[in-house]
Amino acid sequence: MPFNPSDPPLPADHGEPLGASHDGGQVTMQGELLQRPRDDKATRIKALAFEAVSEGVVITDAAQRILLANPAFESITGYGLPEIMGRTCALLQGPLTDVNTVHEMRQALHQRLAFSGQIFNYRKDGSTYWNDLSISPLRDDQGNVTHFIGLMRDISLRKRAEAALQEGEVRYRSATEAAGGHILDIDTRFRYTFVSERAEQLLGYPAKEMLGRTPAEFMPPGELEKVNAWLESHLQQDGAIHGLEHRVVTKSGSTLWLQISRIPLQDNQGVTIGYRGIAFDITARKQAEQADIERETHIRESQKMEAIGTLAGGIAHDFNNIIAAILGNVSLARQDLNPASPALQSLNEIDKAATRARDLVRQILSFSRRQNSDYKRTSLSPIVDDTARMLRAMLPARVAIEVNGLDGTPEVLGDTSQLQQVIINLATNAMQAMGGQSGQIRIGLDATAPDEHALAKHPALRALVQQHPDGLVRLTVADDGPGMDEATLGRIFEPFFTTKPVGEGTGLGLAVVHGIAQGHKGLVLVESQPGAGTQFALYLPASPSPVDQPLETPTTQPKNPATSSPTTPPDAAGSAVKPGPHIVYVDDDDSLILLIKRLLERRGYRVSAFLDQQSALSAIRNDPAGIDLMLTDYNMPGMSGLDLAREALLIRPDLLCVITSGFIDEKLSTEAASAGVHKLILKAIAVDEFCAAIEALVPANA
Repeated sequence: MPFNPSDPPLPADHGEPLGASHDGGQVTMQGELLQRPRDDKATRIKALAFEAVSEGVVITDAAQRILLANPAFESITGYGLPEIMGRTCALLQGPLTDVNTVHEMRQALHQRLAFSGQIFNYRKDGSTYWNDLSISPLRDDQGNVTHFIGLMRDISLRKRAEAALQEGEVRYRSATEAAGGHILDIDTRFRYTFVSERAEQLLGYPAKEMLGRTPAEFMPPGELEKVNAWLESHLQQDGAIHGLEHRVVTKSGSTLWLQISRIPLQDNQGVTIGYRGIAFDITARKQAEQADIERETHIRESQKMEAIGTLAGGIAHDFNNIIAAILGNVSLARQDLNPASPALQSLNEIDKAATRARDLVRQILSFSRRQNSDYKRTSLSPIVDDTARMLRAMLPARVAIEVNGLDGTPEVLGDTSQLQQVIINLATNAMQAMGGQSGQIRIGLDATAPDEHALAKHPALRALVQQHPDGLVRLTVADDGPGMDEATLGRIFEPFFTTKPVGEGTGLGLAVVHGIAQGHKGLVLVESQPGAGTQFALYLPASPSPVDQPLETPTTQPKNPATSSPTTPPDAAGSAVKPGPHIVYVDDDDSLILLIKRLLERRGYRVSAFLDQQSALSAIRNDPAGIDLMLTDYNMPGMSGLDLAREALLIRPDLLCVITSGFIDEKLSTEAASAGVHKLILKAIAVDEFCAAIEALVPANA
């Protein structure tokens, strides 16, 4: 509203009119408020300062009506004093003035209190500006408010700069987040000062729960030490970092990988006041890298196993020939000795040592998966229960065994003896880890689906879950022993690796477990920390629906209970050979020729033994009807036992053929069945088992 000079002057607080007059272009005020002695030097100085100050100054009465304003006020607002005297500063307000700020200011003045704030005002010409306003009450000797003084500064330039900066910040944040980044600012004490909305969504924490906290508070145990080690060689002089990768734990408890870069934030004087951090979620990349590492590890392990398997295949034949000769001759020597002979004790020790050697060869074959496997749909519950009972009898009394969760788990397609071997090996490993201390071994069985934390930690487990929609069965063996460090954990499945003293372990127990797990298309994982015990978990694909049972393959054990022991007792005194079924035996090892011939003859068989294949074939051709069974070694120079069987069957198609071998795999089993071989027998089995297997085909008294 424009000022009208004809308006009557407003009364002063003391009843005298206040008005404006022009004396030589200078605005003066009438009334007691400003009347001071002309020779008052201090007053003149104050008046000059009032006129010269760069900030706008306005003085009102207690009712906020303008009494006085300095030239800076006119410069800022465009209003001269005659235009505004008697009016309130509300004339500076307009449509875009914030009503909340106005209300706050009026409340303060009404309560006779000071006010300071920033308000959007209008000049006389209608243009706008930002006003940094400070109002204080003036009081008389009795404390009554008589006037208000207001100080104002035009901060429009600063506001425009702030707006431009904010606009640039918005554009920067938008570009960063469009590229997949998450903004996390910190101050110089590494406390969060800003968390973008995308970062909130990623971590699950609202910004208010992160502000004031440090990044270390969101890291898993041990991660900060790794970060500090990285910073020692990568931190730049100005505090910037590029490419830091570390883990964080979200509010839900899951673990993510972030790649962090940061740059310093500086004030107008160039002083660093904090750091702008840009984080990218690289969890998927890290999981892929881990999966690649596990695949490479798997390939290396497969190559190791293949190498060990090749070695095992090469040595098993010779080893088992030697072991079979030792065990067989020990058995014969026992029969030849008087029961009271002191030599029996030595023979028993030889038998024990040879048996351990035989078991070691079996473990090598099992690790290399060259043992014959008999996979059938089976429940793990009775296997666990039976093995636990056996372990209680085997393990020292100081080691307790607890079994949980045997009911309700799905069946698996597995080899019972191999699965039992897994439990025995893991339990034995746990017992040995405890040393001479008391402890507990916990064996558990469940079909609970792995949680997201486990899947993220073990990509191979995630792949196994995806490959088997029917679910997994988990067998766990845990102990409260000393646990293992990361270096040991990285090598426990290596063949022949052991932490035990020389002579106390072969280093094959866990390697065998690993091989059996892979043979069952499963996975074995281990969790351990020093001082916190160890848990092994074997995951096997569930087989909830009926499956076709595989054809029974030749095994090392007799299948006919009626022939589990010889029907003709051995002659302990070595009596003359009795007439009986005629067996042709072929082997390139003369020690085994002597042994097997003596063993079978003592059980009533007639044995024609040959060191070469052609001599054996000639004997069969000369009297095909007089041969009841051909027993031959598989691995021989020139002609294998399988080829020899094929030739013999061409001479006499109904001839019973049996092959012995240091190892029996699926390929040999299939080829033997196709060639018409009646049975495969593993060398180095017990003498009675070997003879019983022959007796099952051709009884000695037939």
